[in-house]
Amino acid sequence: MTTYNWLTLFGVPGIIMALGGFILLQIRQNKAMKDGMKAMLHDKLLCSYRTCYRKGYTTSYDRDNFECLYIQYKALKGNGVMEDVRRRFLALPLK
Repeated sequence: MTTYNWLTLFGVPGIIMALGGFILLQIRQNKAMKDGMKAMLHDKLLCSYRTCYRKGYTTSYDRDNFECLYIQYKALKGNGVMEDVRRRFLALPLK
């Protein structure tokens, strides 16, 4: 067998399999990173709401920060629970 035959037999399919495995690994890791980031944003949004709720008011900085986090949370396909929390957060008096 020539070198070309060996490469055709083992090289090209091996490279394709390796690339396919690498791509699948990257897809799984990307999904895990997105899910982790979404969970952290969810936690931070709830903590921000609870802190301001206990104080009884929000500041413009609190609202800007909450909105910035909320936009990114929605971009990651966050669930509808945060929409209710956002409405309650924005209903708090501004000081």
